[in-house]
This record gives sequence, C-alpha cells and structure tokens, in this order.
Amino acid sequence: MAFNCVKCGGPHPTTECKKDKVDQPRCYNCHESHPANYRGCVAFTTTMQALQNCSRPTTTPTQQ
Repeated sequence: MAFNCVKCGGPHPTTECKKDKVDQPRCYNCHESHPANYRGCVAFTTTMQALQNCSRPTTTPTQQ
C-alpha cells in the first residue's frame, strides 16, 4: 500500500517522517504550507463540495 506523509507529502507513512516539528509542513494535495489533513485546504474543500453535489438526492416538486 502506498502512503503519502501528512507533514511533508513524501512517499512514506507520517510516523516515519524525518521532518522536524519546527519545519513548515507541505500539503500533498495543494503544495501549500499546511498539513495534508487541514480541513481548510483548497483541494480538500473542492473535493468535499464535489462529493456533496454527487451524493445529494434529486428532489422533485411535490404535487398538490
């Protein structure tokens, strides 16, 4: 199974990351300086919006 580090985006599990706590994280998804699990990430919010749009049931007006 392939892993990508939450802290640096490298091809390893986060538990094996050599990045210091004082070093800036690097998001694997958008390459900005925050962890990849940050919910404010542009890539995360865009993906979540797309998923919500796909999973919403279509509604039809009710007849009266």
